[in-house]
Amino acid sequence: MNTNVVAVLFGLAVAVGYGVADYWGARAAKKVGAVTSLVGINLVMLALYVAAYAFLPGDKPALTAGGLGFAVGGSLLLNTASILFFKGLVVGPVSLVSPISAAYPLFSVLLAVLLGTRLSGLQVGAIVVIVAGVMTAAGLFNASTGKKRALAGPTLAAASAVFYGTGFSCMAQASTRIGWQPATLVEFVVLGVSVLAAAPLVAPHERVFKNLGKSFRNVFVLAGGVVAVLTIATFNLGFTHEHTGGAITIAVSACYPAITVVLALRHFKEKVRPLQLAGAAVSIAGVILLSLG
Repeated sequence: MNTNVVAVLFGLAVAVGYGVADYWGARAAKKVGAVTSLVGINLVMLALYVAAYAFLPGDKPALTAGGLGFAVGGSLLLNTASILFFKGLVVGPVSLVSPISAAYPLFSVLLAVLLGTRLSGLQVGAIVVIVAGVMTAAGLFNASTGKKRALAGPTLAAASAVFYGTGFSCMAQASTRIGWQPATLVEFVVLGVSVLAAAPLVAPHERVFKNLGKSFRNVFVLAGGVVAVLTIATFNLGFTHEHTGGAITIAVSACYPAITVVLALRHFKEKVRPLQLAGAAVSIAGVILLSLG
């Protein structure tokens, strides 16, 4: 099968996982707090992956300094992105925050090119189309300037996109250098430790450690952790099945807001306009173009 098509399929699987996980994460964040729910989800992911690690198929290559560096660095970037994103979900609106954060492929492509990856003109164009589509689906282009500037949620989402994009590219490098299983293990360990260390500093008002038990009793934290661990493992596995430094898988994964937004519209009663539906269609067209590139 064409490697581009394989990368697109992995990206679509990740998009579905992130779409559902982000919706559950939004519900958890509104119940127990943004950082408290993030800590709970990360610890659930770590426990599940450590328990399953020995039973994963395939070889587990030895760690190298370069691969380990990319894994640790990428994990720290992703942790920062997640904190910004979850805070954005609390501020809302979810149907705007989720798609804006999905602009991360632009930054992934830039880093991939800087690291020596070559993309065709069609692939670059398709990635731009996907990002433009998800941002249009978010309603970013039909909101008034004053309203956009007044929303803290979209600002946090935009910042998270920068960290997500660079973080995912680093994890793509790690997965190809040391294998997806060790890279994922390092990612979960670093995410768990770093979010615990950062919690009292970034969200002292949440009293994260005091409320951690409440987080583990929240069904959306538990469900989000289960879906997220499968999604992240699939993401890192997908990186080893393409030749573009993860650019294709990352770009297609950005379609996840199509699911998050639909779920948010239903639960949080947020409104959607025809232009947003057109944006969703454009993002799908971008995925098709990318698979052909």
